[in-house]
Amino acid sequence: MKKAIGILILIILIGCSGCVQKPNPVNPKGPNVTLMKALNDTEKHLASYFKGIDFEYGLTPTNECGGAPCSWSGPNAGNCTNWIFYYECMLKNESGYFHKTIRISVLYSTEGTKYIIMNEKSISLNNTTVFETMSDIQNRSLKSVLHFESRDIFLISKNNNTWNSTGNYLFKITLNFYVKKEVFNNTPIWWIRWEYKANKDRYDSKYVDFFINGMNGTILKIEYPSK
Repeated sequence: MKKAIGILILIILIGCSGCVQKPNPVNPKGPNVTLMKALNDTEKHLASYFKGIDFEYGLTPTNECGGAPCSWSGPNAGNCTNWIFYYECMLKNESGYFHKTIRISVLYSTEGTKYIIMNEKSISLNNTTVFETMSDIQNRSLKSVLHFESRDIFLISKNNNTWNSTGNYLFKITLNFYVKKEVFNNTPIWWIRWEYKANKDRYDSKYVDFFINGMNGTILKIEYPSK
């Protein structure tokens, strides 16, 4: 009897070793925040981080930003738990002018808000390039072309996502905003990526990509998974 029970347990263990656990997609509950809240929080943090430093041209969010994972349902839909920003500024000291760039991540969790400066570098400038650099920073300013909140852009993609996801489950949504995108004639662009996983193969990803005009919210392009 004991031998039979042992064989039965062994069969069960062997059988389950090859089982694939069913996916259990979880809507990121956060705390999730909007792009503008993350941007304001980050600026307050950097103001404290650089306290006592005189800027020739103040800290300016530029180029692009991104958020993930994005909540896809409930009151936080369109908000993200993690945002990444790029900042630029100009400093002046006894050695001359410097162009500083910073890449910073802000992560929201139940334990609090965490800021990580991922990259920080300074490049010395000569007097002939000071005003040119200042003008370039202004032209790359994120706030000057940020006309939509992340939640609004998310809803545009959600309401226009007609891909038949049968046999797949939603895995993650990421949001990216670009001040200028060459492939769209240097237009400010939102890129929203819906990532799906196959029910039978969690390593197989399928993407639905939305490219939305950052100035007026019109959809410029939708890319669906190839069949």
